[in-house]
Amino acid sequence: MVAENNLKHASKRVLVTGGGGFLGGAIVRLLLEQGHQVSSFSRNFHPQLENLNVKQYEGHLADYEAVENACRHTTAVFHTAAKAGVWGPWNDFYRTNYLGTCN
Repeated sequence: MVAENNLKHASKRVLVTGGGGFLGGAIVRLLLEQGHQVSSFSRNFHPQLENLNVKQYEGHLADYEAVENACRHTTAVFHTAAKAGVWGPWNDFYRTNYLGTCN
C-alpha cells in the first residue's frame, strides 16, 4: 500500500527488470494501465513489449553500466529478473541474482 501510494505521486517513469517474463510482463501491463511510462531491462528483445510501446534496454544485470543506463531518469524500479532453477553453473546464478540485484 505504501509503495502504491508513493508510485501514484511519482513522475511515472518506471523500469521493470525482466519485463518480458511472466511476472515482469504482468507488472508492465498493470503499470501501463495505470498511465505510467514503462521501460524494461532484459537480456533479449521482446516483441510483445514493442507492441505495448515499452522502451527496451538489452543487457546483463551484472553489467553495472548497462543497468545504470537503463535506470537513468526513472522514479521506480521493479526488479523481477533472475536466473531461476536449481541447476547450472554457480557463477551464472551469482552474476545474475547477486551482482544483478546489487547493481
